Amino acid sequence: MHTDIRLLLCTTLVFHAFGLEVKKRYEFENVIGGAGSARTPWRSAASGNSSLHMFKGDQIQLTLCADVAMTLSIDGLIYSNVGESDTIDVSVKYSTGVFFPYGTVFTEETSGGWGKFWNSFKSSVPFPATPLFLTPCTNTTLRLTVNVADC
Repeated sequence: MHTDIRLLLCTTLVFHAFGLEVKKRYEFENVIGGAGSARTPWRSAASGNSSLHMFKGDQIQLTLCADVAMTLSIDGLIYSNVGESDTIDVSVKYSTGVFFPYGTVFTEETSGGWGKFWNSFKSSVPFPATPLFLTPCTNTTLRLTVNVADC
């Protein structure tokens, strides 16, 4: 049986600055082609009605630049998966230019038929890693890499 993974990679980032907590949600369904394209098929349960289809080896990078010092924590990823469990690694690059591991998401295995779970979205657990410290006017890059996938 051919299996497939469909991901709505949605990273909820929590910023803490001046004693305030700000939540920001990043959705990646429009990074390639827009809704309805081969890599972003229609998904009515997704917030933007599509999701980003990722394969083994695919990466997404998100560069953040804070105007004040703050900490950052990642609440998790939202995904849908058809088939075996997949692994998404999250790493961080500061001004050093070297990526450091931050956390790993293991998607829940779903079986029972081709395409049955494409429109069923799940949330990963929050990352247990120490919150990241963002320094003012310095780029910090988050990288999501699909390291294990059945397609």
